Amino acid sequence: MNFNSKSFKIKRQEPNYVFNLLSGQIRKLDFTRLKGSWEMYVWNEPKSNCKKCYGRGYIGKEVKSHLKVACRCLYKNQPKLF
Repeated sequence: MNFNSKSFKIKRQEPNYVFNLLSGQIRKLDFTRLKGSWEMYVWNEPKSNCKKCYGRGYIGKEVKSHLKVACRCLYKNQPKLF
């Protein structure tokens, strides 16, 4: 077997969006650095037909920290890292 062929190369999918935990807004990733610890990388935009978040991208808020809780639809096509 030839392991150098194109069929054996692993394509690494990079995150395309950034989810802000304070405001719940999603923006396109224009640079590789996050603005603060309240932002996180996500791979998808929220779908408008999602039954949990209804297209908002978050499910609700945490009681103590008041940060938004991200929906699962933002991570549907996330590659497994380990």
